[in-house]
Amino acid sequence: MASTPAAATTAPGAPDANTFRGCLQQQGIRLPEDENNSGGEERMRTAIESCASLLTPGEAVRIRVVKDSAFQKCLAGHGVKLPAPGQWLSINRGEDRVMDAALTRC
Repeated sequence: MASTPAAATTAPGAPDANTFRGCLQQQGIRLPEDENNSGGEERMRTAIESCASLLTPGEAVRIRVVKDSAFQKCLAGHGVKLPAPGQWLSINRGEDRVMDAALTRC
């Protein structure tokens, strides 16, 4: 007799860490509420970078390009053309093969 996979045990109302927004919520970020909070830009950027691989086609976010980001260096190392530091990088899943491949690796 084949066994069936166990159902996810996420508590009602708890964020689903397997989704992009759920991952952000687990890190204390709420979209769109926190998107315009200039005081938490660094926290927002690092959370988005940590969760970017969970974006699904059609989801997009943007982050400010910074010199010391290992994630952004990884994207660039896999062919993503980054804007100059201080400019915004749009991360769109499903619109660019290079970005998709880089997100999978980074």
